[in-house]
Amino acid sequence: MTAKAPAKTTARVSSKAPAKTVRKVAAQATAKPKRVIRPRVKGGSQTLPTSGYRGVSRVDSYKRNSHGWYVRVRFKGEVHSKFFTDSVHGGSDRALKKAVAYRNKLERDLGKPRTDRTLIVTPSRNNTGIVGVKRILKEGAPVFEVTWCPQPNVLQRTSVSIRKYGEEEALRRAAAIRLKRERELYGALIQDV
Repeated sequence: MTAKAPAKTTARVSSKAPAKTVRKVAAQATAKPKRVIRPRVKGGSQTLPTSGYRGVSRVDSYKRNSHGWYVRVRFKGEVHSKFFTDSVHGGSDRALKKAVAYRNKLERDLGKPRTDRTLIVTPSRNNTGIVGVKRILKEGAPVFEVTWCPQPNVLQRTSVSIRKYGEEEALRRAAAIRLKRERELYGALIQDV
């Protein structure tokens, strides 16, 4: 038997996959570091709530070359807003400080409590504080509307006239109707057992 001569050892190996890997590694070692590009969104602007302050958001609009902090204060159904650009206020940090100061002053002027927590208020569709009972105008007359779902995707409702029974009695009757319907659907309540 004849012995085969040892193969030459080179960077290139007979199979194609390792050769590609060797080229990739060599190219990566000599390549320049990639430039970091900020992510862009459809429409050319990006809003990032990175300020750490409630109601103050970062806006970077590349199409309009507009960069700054956007202040938005919501209170009692009204929205007050103002934009603080970096260029006018001397940089991003100064614009942020002015935006936060404006937000604090605006909240004081409006009488909004200064907190970073979410304020729990009566939902806009429920103005009574009782689940399934709301005060509305029905054909121009004030009523308490009671709603319940006897089956999935089926909503039933009835109303109690405020003119006929007065505010307190109508609310009491509406709450009683809602409680009765809940008992029909779910059985006895835990507090009743």
